[in-house]
Amino acid sequence: MLRWTPSVAPDTEKTMTLASKFQERRTNRIDLDGQDVFSLYEVDLKGIGTLHVEIVSVDRNVEQGLRLKATKGEMVVNGQAINEAAIWAATAPPQFSVQIPASARKGKLKIWNCWKVDGLDQAWVGNAGMLVVVVGDTITLSCSPGVGEFDPQRMKVQITVQRVD
Repeated sequence: MLRWTPSVAPDTEKTMTLASKFQERRTNRIDLDGQDVFSLYEVDLKGIGTLHVEIVSVDRNVEQGLRLKATKGEMVVNGQAINEAAIWAATAPPQFSVQIPASARKGKLKIWNCWKVDGLDQAWVGNAGMLVVVVGDTITLSCSPGVGEFDPQRMKVQITVQRVD
């Protein structure tokens, strides 16, 4: 029996969206011109008490946000104990904190960018992705929504980790 194996033409790789590349490679991290681009970034919550989040800059032409999901337990955002949150740059304060109770410190925090098109939440499609830079206890996310070309300058978020004693 013959098996059919799809092949990719050399120029097809350059025309594929980031979402297609993440899906084809079954990963949340790909190399794009020498830079690691993430569809989803994970933070180990062991020893973390609070995350101080700052929306540094955002292109207001597209309504953008950040999704946060605790894999174990719940986090506290705006006084509410929840395991997943959508933080929209248009309505969130420029700086806010996320408390990590002891029960959630056994898991991870999953972070990804999101945006709205015609009022519908979007994520992980088109050319969505994040450049992630970690320096000490500060994580900087440079996010590109899925619309148009990959442009990680469309939203920048800094997360500073406050560890527990």
